[in-house]
Formats: sequence, C-alpha cells, structure tokens
Amino acid sequence: SSKRSSVLTEVDAAEGLTLAGHDCGSLELRLAAEGSRPRLLDGHADAVLAVDVDSAAMRAVSSGADGGVWLWDLRQGIGEALIPLGSPCGCARVIVAEWFGAGRALTGSDCGRLALWGLETKRCERVFDMHLGVVTSIAVDWVKVRAFVGHGDSGLDLVGLEAGDLLVRLSGHMCLVTAISVNWSKARALCGSGDGALVLWDVRRKNPSSF
Repeated sequence: SSKRSSVLTEVDAAEGLTLAGHDCGSLELRLAAEGSRPRLLDGHADAVLAVDVDSAAMRAVSSGADGGVWLWDLRQGIGEALIPLGSPCGCARVIVAEWFGAGRALTGSDCGRLALWGLETKRCERVFDMHLGVVTSIAVDWVKVRAFVGHGDSGLDLVGLEAGDLLVRLSGHMCLVTAISVNWSKARALCGSGDGALVLWDVRRKNPSSF
C-alpha cells in the first residue's frame, strides 16, 4: 500500500514535527502549527528507507530503495536529488548527516558500499567499495572522519572515511547489527542486533560486555 510507512522519525516533539517515509517513495511531513493536515513530498522512485533531519533549519536528507539521496527544504516543501557518482548500487538503506561544518552525509547500501555526499555541493563526493555485505547501521565521528558500520551477517567495523580503510574489526555479534551509539571520546560503542542483544564494546581492547 502506498500509505504504509517504511520509516518514521519524530524530529522535535516540542515543535510537533514528524517526518514519515512511505513505501511509495513519498515523505509525509506533519507540523503541529498546521494542524493535522500533512504535506506530501514527492521525490524517490521507490520506498524511503532512512531520513536525517536538521529541525533547527527545517532541512532533511533521505535515502531509499531506488539508491537515491534527496535534500529537502521542509519549510518550502521542496526537494532536490543529489547527483550520484556512477550508478547506484542497491538500496541506500541508512543515512547519517553532518548539518554543521562541511555539511555532509554518509549512506550505506545493500551492496556493501559507503558513499559520502556533499550537502553544499549537492553531489556524491566519494564512494568506498568496502565489500561489507548489506550495510544495516552507521555511526559517524565527523571530527576524525571515521564511522562504525554494522553490516553483513553480524559484522561491525570501524572504517576511515578519508582512505576507506579498515581501522578496527569487532567480532562477537550473532546477528545483524541494527543500531549503534558511540561515545567517541571514551572509545565505547553500544550496539543492538536483530536477535535483541545489546553489546557494549571497549573499542581499544576489542572487549564486549553483553546485557
């Protein structure tokens, strides 16, 4: 059904802003100030799989099953497809944006690629063929330009986003890593997986503690 939501992000509860992505490729924006009347934002040719929102500036990026990435002006209700670098490689399943500083976004795809997008240049700037398998989760350290990536059957890697190199590989999950939260200063990563397990990693020692 075109009404089925594939992703829902509550951006700012105080402002009453929610953004839902649908299987038909549309985004549905609801603002408390506009009552219950939603605005539909059309762009993707297939299901919207991930969004990241800058609620202060009313901007968003989305990625989808069509492999595309869109940058949205939520005030105006308009979007623009970012220019890819070569042909898309499978679904762009996850996206994480840096709204301050350089203005970048990182996507992970079903074919194991990571892609770095410029939000000011509005184009893909780098593609890393990491051969990771399906990328299911990402957490980015934009200061040191590196990211934790959950992928494949149960993989969790720390990769550099300048050279596309593997920095650390953490083994221990029994299922897909679907969520990652990182304290970069303390080198701790809390990861959730598809089997319901939570693992806290001491990244320097590669030591896991399960909950």
